[in-house]
Amino acid sequence: MGEKRMHPIPRITLAAMACLGLAAVPLAAQEPSPSPPPPAGAEHHHAIVAHHANAMHHAKALHHHAHTSKTINKEVAKEHAEEMGRSVDAAEKHTQALEKTMSESERKAHAAHLKSIHEHHAQAKEHHEALNKELAKEQPEPAKVKEHTAHIYHHVSAAHASHTAMMRKRGVREASPPPPPPSPMSSPSPQ
Repeated sequence: MGEKRMHPIPRITLAAMACLGLAAVPLAAQEPSPSPPPPAGAEHHHAIVAHHANAMHHAKALHHHAHTSKTINKEVAKEHAEEMGRSVDAAEKHTQALEKTMSESERKAHAAHLKSIHEHHAQAKEHHEALNKELAKEQPEPAKVKEHTAHIYHHVSAAHASHTAMMRKRGVREASPPPPPPSPMSSPSPQ
């Protein structure tokens, strides 16, 4: 009975602190394993994805307007058409730049996808030209606007599907969203 016993709570607390302290050392010492470097031209892949998405969003919005309105708001329609055209042109430009970063064997391996992308971009551009002609009229016909925007949307969507398949085969990951900004308490206030 001469032995003095420690109260159980401090013993548990000490044990927990020791475990946490030992567990933190290996975590702090470990660095995350680096992910493999993306293949050449990954930045072009991400630009193509963004331009396809933009063209499809504008085609969808203008198609909806033409479907739900008796008359076309030409100012809004021309803005949508301009964005669609700009995005399809930019996606094609980045597709060509991407091809330049690929080796001959890669171009051969992805020839079917590249051909599909170029063909669908070309067909989207043809419908874009027809859409612009329709929008240049005094009273554009909603049915024709709807028809051309549907074709643009579907051709860009098909180009996007071929491009996504090529990205997957090349091992290019989809771009990640940025992390949330620091909390307002820790960031300096704008002045």
